[in-house]
Amino acid sequence: MGTVLFIEDAYHTERHVTRGFRLGAVRSGWTPKVAWLRDPNGQQRPFEDLMRDIEESAPDLIVWTMDWVLPCAKALMQERFRHIPKASLWFDDFQRTYAIHRYTEEHRRLGKEHRLQTYVWDGYWRNQFESKLQVSSLPIHLAADEIDYFPQDATRFKGYENTVVFIGNIPSLASILNEVSALPVFCRSFIERTAQIIQTGAYALLPYEAMERAYHELTFKCKVAVDHFRQDIGQGIVLNRLAWLFGKREVRLRILRLALQQADLVILSGHSEKTFAQADELSREFAGSRHRVHFINTDHVELHQLGCLYHIGGLHLQATDPQSVEGGIPFRVFETAASGRPLLSDRKPELAAAFEGGREILFYESDQDFSEKLSVALQERARWKDIGDAAYNRFLREHTWKHRFQALANAVTIPAS
Repeated sequence: MGTVLFIEDAYHTERHVTRGFRLGAVRSGWTPKVAWLRDPNGQQRPFEDLMRDIEESAPDLIVWTMDWVLPCAKALMQERFRHIPKASLWFDDFQRTYAIHRYTEEHRRLGKEHRLQTYVWDGYWRNQFESKLQVSSLPIHLAADEIDYFPQDATRFKGYENTVVFIGNIPSLASILNEVSALPVFCRSFIERTAQIIQTGAYALLPYEAMERAYHELTFKCKVAVDHFRQDIGQGIVLNRLAWLFGKREVRLRILRLALQQADLVILSGHSEKTFAQADELSREFAGSRHRVHFINTDHVELHQLGCLYHIGGLHLQATDPQSVEGGIPFRVFETAASGRPLLSDRKPELAAAFEGGREILFYESDQDFSEKLSVALQERARWKDIGDAAYNRFLREHTWKHRFQALANAVTIPAS
């Protein structure tokens, strides 16, 4: 037991991941504290302030997510903090982050000299960290909280007890195209061709592979222009992000369209960022479907209220982001399990190791296979409760935030040799 300091980016902006690990710390008997990289006005705080926060917290463990801390790495590299174990948690691909590209050497130094252990949630991106950044990493999963997901008002959305449900956001096409329109002409053509390849390609085609195909189709002159544009780290990240958004949009729309050929569907979607498809856009996307779609806006739902969402419906659907290549298990997997709801998901190797297919979760292998697996599931509604109960029991045994934090703390707080 001890004190764990979470370093957060934006002042009083609670993020799903770090909130979860803080809950896990509390459940494990640790004392969590928070240090902010930005002040209440959104301005970057001097690294001396971060040093003072670390000294005053006297932590036994320091944790942060992604690359936020790297511009302030100087604060963590002070000799008096060298002995404190540190953990960097990556729940996304580093191709869409900025600081890791600029401060790769600082990240390596923290790992070699200052007891930093890096954790990456997907096996594909762990290998990419090693091969492209020469940074070794360990696997880590997301989770859910056993108390949060049994809310007092678990039935606030009534009337959908036997319905097929999707909880999640679909990038808005108008929002994406607005970003694309700001690019130079040659980059617009490059990204538009990338989107076409994603839309006509195999299910869950990795967007960066689609970008490579689009790049090889360019004329020599356009390749030179794209290369010059991508030399700037920030501009390269913009292109990667747009490709990712097209990929995420495509896998989700493809599966939901197929679902609506067989059953009514409830979509619960909302986000503080207004860059996701709303009811009017989705109604156009699903026009002509055999069954009805009901859209519930969840903009108003706070992180601590998410449990009330996942108790809705009978069968939940998942189409993981293409970047979740080997695992990258989304929150939805653990949140449905914590709520005792069955989930039909595309199979990923690491996900198949976390829950047993056919007993604790239902899997499909492709968009073509999805229709067959959904048809079978709809014919076997009597099994839904058994699958949800089995998932819930596995969740309690292995996948709570307490499990995640204890595993992290036990791994990184072992005294350095």
